[in-house]
Amino acid sequence: MLSRINGVAGLWEPLHIGQVSHFRKIGFGWRHYIAENDSVPAARKAFEDLFQGRCRDPYILHRTSFNSFRDAELLLVKFCRATQLLPWLSREFGFVRRPVHLVRHPCAIVASQIKYGAWDTVRPAFSEQDILSDPLMRPYADELQRINTIEARLAAVWALTNQVALNHPQREQRWLTVSYEGLVSSPVDTLSRVLSDWKLSLDADIEEIILRPSKTTLKSSPIALGEEMAQLSYWQKSLTPSQIRSILDTVEALGVGIYDGGVYPRL
Repeated sequence: MLSRINGVAGLWEPLHIGQVSHFRKIGFGWRHYIAENDSVPAARKAFEDLFQGRCRDPYILHRTSFNSFRDAELLLVKFCRATQLLPWLSREFGFVRRPVHLVRHPCAIVASQIKYGAWDTVRPAFSEQDILSDPLMRPYADELQRINTIEARLAAVWALTNQVALNHPQREQRWLTVSYEGLVSSPVDTLSRVLSDWKLSLDADIEEIILRPSKTTLKSSPIALGEEMAQLSYWQKSLTPSQIRSILDTVEALGVGIYDGGVYPRL
């Protein structure tokens, strides 16, 4: 939706190291973490190249046209693997327009991941090496060592990355936190809030834009069938009560306390 802003070209998932060499060649992992006050010149240069349009990997450009990219006044970068980098990125670059952290209920995320199937071969438990080698995991070693189901493991990964941004003391000053549930139920208000903060406008009517599902939306999902509100509680039907309890207990143990058995977060 935001890619319809005047003069904007969208860049897609530059931290997908399986498709993009720009960050892979400097040693980034799938959910790379840099502590807020660390100095990492190679990472600084890689992101600077990205934000200034010098990273032209075909994968990150595949959802925009060459002409749009060439003529763009602004670049809109969509990440799903940068949440844990928000404190470092916002300190390092001091963005004029605050980044948007779009957060979705962990039960919805885990249910989607299980349905998608890409995690079918993942072991339910974390190894000791997993925990000790990851600076985000080490503080929660005791909790992580007790995990023995795939839904709890997926919930733990979600919590470890999101708690960095959700629990930051300057969250409200340095980035916008937007819930997926709020976007679906109140799209005009949510988009208007972002556009107002960025001091930008859309090159189309907001009401018309919100009627079109994302290109990544599965044809079988409720939102693709025009049942937007059913999308928000879809996970309640696809997960068992014990799975839901396990997910919620896991994310709370790992520092995220804004969710309960309902759909909406307490932000």
